[in-house]
Amino acid sequence: SARRRFTFVPDAVKVFSMRPEVAAAQDQLRGVLLGDASSLGARRADLIGTAVSGMNHCEYCGTAHSGLLVKRGDLDHDQAVRVYRNWREVDLSESDQVMLRFAEKLTFTPASVTQADIEELRAHGFSDVNIFDIVLLSAYRNFMNRVNDGLGVIPERLGTRFGQDLVDAIAGV
Repeated sequence: SARRRFTFVPDAVKVFSMRPEVAAAQDQLRGVLLGDASSLGARRADLIGTAVSGMNHCEYCGTAHSGLLVKRGDLDHDQAVRVYRNWREVDLSESDQVMLRFAEKLTFTPASVTQADIEELRAHGFSDVNIFDIVLLSAYRNFMNRVNDGLGVIPERLGTRFGQDLVDAIAGV
């Protein structure tokens, strides 16, 4: 359950409490997509989470995933905030850039994805399972961004876990 995994119940989990069956499905999906469960690894899964949340201006998810990147030492505070604001401003590997461009296309113009986009991912070392995970992670983050923003989930309480400075930086304070 969320309490065991996070040591508290995040607001993003609480919003599902009106529909326990949806909460259970969402929890199961999160468990097989995020972090080390991803074929991409936790770093890349959180890069997608942070960048897509930034594209959607979802401060809650942006704070959570940038916070995980910082907490693990994958990025420093400034880099993580910049991934949220505009991932193109961060010095990322070419393969990470290709991955995030694809996630961006899925976020804004999914019907425009072509076989050439898939081939570009393959050319940068992504397997078919990795590509499937990029699609799933992008779709899942877009879903969660809309749920959290649509129900008014705010990142305020994430300051305890990731630092108020990160919450403020993501919010642009």
